[in-house]
Amino acid sequence: MCCNGFNSHVITRAISWLMIGLALLFCFQIANAQDLEIDTNQTWSAGTYDEYEDGNILITNGATLTLECDLDTNQGVTLIVKNLTIESGSSISSSGKGYPGGSGPGTGGESNSSAGGAGYGGEGGEGSGGAGGTVYGSPIEPVDLGSGGGNTNYLLGGAGGGLIIIECLDILTVEYPPPHESGGP
Repeated sequence: MCCNGFNSHVITRAISWLMIGLALLFCFQIANAQDLEIDTNQTWSAGTYDEYEDGNILITNGATLTLECDLDTNQGVTLIVKNLTIESGSSISSSGKGYPGGSGPGTGGESNSSAGGAGYGGEGGEGSGGAGGTVYGSPIEPVDLGSGGGNTNYLLGGAGGGLIIIECLDILTVEYPPPHESGGP
């Protein structure tokens, strides 16, 4: 007997079961973590992807993860992930996934020859005949899709950018290519 009438064997056994229980809980959490390696180009639809909040995403091998947007709901992609690594030459993009040319809340003004650029957190640039697009949205916390540039008589303006929100809960790694060692700029 020890410990005020408790049997040391009982205490040792209880501690052993507690340690086994904690080990199983830890293994269960690791087994349920989602990991994803993207090594070829992929496209994801607009929405929230939270199945990786306990896992890791690796974008490698020059792959591009293209994130679509939904113009009807003004929704882009929200990605919630524990660790995100984007290797050199790989990327995440929503370029041109916003409003098409000539549309959106900040679209550039139309012109015969040189239309205006779209606005967002600031005014869009003026063309030789078209005014720059109006200000909308926040330059600090963007939560809207990008507007398209203004149209001309001959060409459609470029599409605006999409909306990407990344909530990286632990480590975000973005690898850049090494600088050129040619001695020139």
